[in-house]
Amino acid sequence: MLKILKSPSPTQYTLQLRWLLSIGIPLFVFVFLAVFRPFELYEKVSIHPIAASVCFAFIAFIYVFIMVFGWLKYLSNRLGDKWTIGYELCAILLTVTFIGITNHLIMKFIVSPEIYLSHSASKAFFLSMRMTYSVAILPVALHLFISVNHLNLRKKTLHPNQNGFQEENLSESINVIVENGQSKENSIELNSDTFLYAKAAGNYVEFYSKENGIIQKDMQRITLAKLETIFLNKAFPTLKTHRGYIINTKKVLSYEGNSQGYLLNFGDKLEKVPVSRKQISDFDRVMNR
Repeated sequence: MLKILKSPSPTQYTLQLRWLLSIGIPLFVFVFLAVFRPFELYEKVSIHPIAASVCFAFIAFIYVFIMVFGWLKYLSNRLGDKWTIGYELCAILLTVTFIGITNHLIMKFIVSPEIYLSHSASKAFFLSMRMTYSVAILPVALHLFISVNHLNLRKKTLHPNQNGFQEENLSESINVIVENGQSKENSIELNSDTFLYAKAAGNYVEFYSKENGIIQKDMQRITLAKLETIFLNKAFPTLKTHRGYIINTKKVLSYEGNSQGYLLNFGDKLEKVPVSRKQISDFDRVMNR
């Protein structure tokens, strides 16, 4: 469990997800309280039960909105790979605590006066926090479950028929000639079965290939943009994962990361190739289709 909490958070706080959380969680709170009416709370309220449910749901909306559009988004972007599932869980529980405190402050306007005055301040505070955490435990546990499953998917080792190409097409080898600048002399030939990735190096591009277990590095005077066009014209199985990298999607051994980006593994003796945050959706689409 400790290892999971120390793992980078895989959650991608897209605009769509942030709005989904901001609306979905308060809606869950409203439906849960209005339908099930737990903790004998609605037997003692001084206002209509539906109105009480709306009050608690509105409080949840305010804090969840601030969390996903404010400091949670800021911290995850600032910390990058250091933003772990544990940090994310702490942030969520802190938000739940703030919701519980606010629930306690408005409780005297919701429950009947005789009930409110019958408890000491400490007991009333404890009851408010217990109610808040009891309602929150299901969405928090669901979020943790989804995060762990996404983490397992992103740390998985890829098999040939899981990387975006049909198994029956794996035997098809594609060759591409990359010329050195404007000259056809000293051109190199890339094969889809051996080429791993290309890396921008100033006015040049470094090419990394692996054949018979031996890593080979070549260099040509060409831009990465022009190289990408060549690959596209030849239907070469590549993807630009970063402004300085183009990879062979058939040769990714494994990958890991979070919403801020991935690191791709092509072998122990090679560097980890990055996938930028903007390219995550394209990478996921290609590798998992």
